[in-house]
Amino acid sequence: MTTWPIALERDIQPFGLARAALEGRDLLLWRDDGGQIHVWNDLCPHRSVRLSAGRNLGDCVQSAYHGWRFGASGALVAIPAEHHRPLPDIRVKTVNSKVAFGFVWATVESESLSPPEFSPQKDEVLLRPLPINTPAEAVRANLSRLPAIRLIVTPTSSASCKLFGFAKAKNQATSLQTARWANHRLNALRRFVEARAAS
Repeated sequence: MTTWPIALERDIQPFGLARAALEGRDLLLWRDDGGQIHVWNDLCPHRSVRLSAGRNLGDCVQSAYHGWRFGASGALVAIPAEHHRPLPDIRVKTVNSKVAFGFVWATVESESLSPPEFSPQKDEVLLRPLPINTPAEAVRANLSRLPAIRLIVTPTSSASCKLFGFAKAKNQATSLQTARWANHRLNALRRFVEARAAS
């Protein structure tokens, strides 16, 4: 699989900037005034500072360093200090992404993006993402310990990953009770695989 969930759609707020990582790349996520979510490399092409330190102006992202503004396509749209001079052809590297099933999906490949079917089933609760400081393969090898939780393990780097998924409610438990139970189980898995990787 080369397409991975990198964030929950609901966590990408208007006027905010969010960070994620995928296969060693730091990513910026932002929602424009039209509600569309954009995913870029989290790197200003001007001075290589994190764009996530800047501001979401609704129709563009403004870098924190010199205030350069990049529009939804990633193209440079304004340099405030330059006033009305012609703009150089500079752009942020955009990342192929799509919103589906309540997740923001991305791929670092240039191929077309097609997320797998991964939507909640009856009596399932969406879980908050959980980062783990262990390679994705080591975590996947231990998922059988969690039979009532459906997960995708996104590789954030060669040494870390993030879990996205759903938990099935048991015995008429509320959504909150289910989420707490699942989070307890996921944290137990996190502690186990991190301790194993450290030994």
